[in-house]
Amino acid sequence: MSELPETSYRIPKFFRRRHFLIAAILMALIFIVEGIFLYQYFYRSLIATKTLIELREQASLEELKIPLYRRLLKSYEKKTSPPRA
Repeated sequence: MSELPETSYRIPKFFRRRHFLIAAILMALIFIVEGIFLYQYFYRSLIATKTLIELREQASLEELKIPLYRRLLKSYEKKTSPPRA
């Protein structure tokens, strides 16, 4: 069995002793960043799409008749306004 060649690179004691802790912290950071990314770019768009679908279901699909609305509004204002002296 061949052995690995010796290198002059040595891992500092801090990293040798705490490699598990460092790896766990990096994994947690990656998980948090991934969650934020998914929320902003995936879940938000799904929620917005769902909201639009719900609003379309509630909205009236009939055309508004603006001239008729204006005539009715004028007649309503005439009836509710106090009489002029």
